Amino acid sequence: VVSFEETYLLTGVAHVEGKPLATLMNKETKQRFVVSEEPNSQGWRLAEASTTNDVHEAAVKLYFGDEEVYLH
Repeated sequence: VVSFEETYLLTGVAHVEGKPLATLMNKETKQRFVVSEEPNSQGWRLAEASTTNDVHEAAVKLYFGDEEVYLH
């Protein structure tokens, strides 16, 4: 991945049982990923998620390895 922010698109944010979840999509392959507070199979972990209902204003902070990444 050259740049996480350029490769992945935030497609949704939800709160399930009070815990945030984010869905991401690889812009090139169209593969989708779910990220939560627990590391997923890629090792990505959600640190923060906005609480807005408008996906155009949604934002998340996640950990990609040791790197902190922000997606809007």
